[in-house]
Amino acid sequence: MGKDKKINNKIGVAIVIAVVVLVVAVAAFFVAKALMDDPVAPGGDENSLQIDYTEEEFEDALNAGENTVGKVVKFKVAEIKPDSFCGFDLWSGMHLNFCSSEDPEVAVGQELTVKIVDVSTTLGSYIINYEVIEKGE
Repeated sequence: MGKDKKINNKIGVAIVIAVVVLVVAVAAFFVAKALMDDPVAPGGDENSLQIDYTEEEFEDALNAGENTVGKVVKFKVAEIKPDSFCGFDLWSGMHLNFCSSEDPEVAVGQELTVKIVDVSTTLGSYIINYEVIEKGE
């Protein structure tokens, strides 16, 4: 019986180690995912927002065919079209239309920092769906 007890103890220890490794791996996955989705610079705080593009750089990236989904863009609202075909349309740059189905409650001249959700083109203009990260003045 002593030998069986030692084997059972070793199996129990192995199971505990496997569970701990699994829990650590799952936690590491979620931390890594959160860091990849978070626009705040690593090691920073909410005041150290990582901006991927200004409006000019963003338009250049789109013109170059870059994938900008998930990127963070800071732009100034040049004009607001509340009843456009895409909803509330915030114009910026030469051909940038930041579109939302809800009123973003911003003013002309105000700066916005947004995360890009989707980009399509229509008649030479970019139709951009976004999530607001920060509203400037």
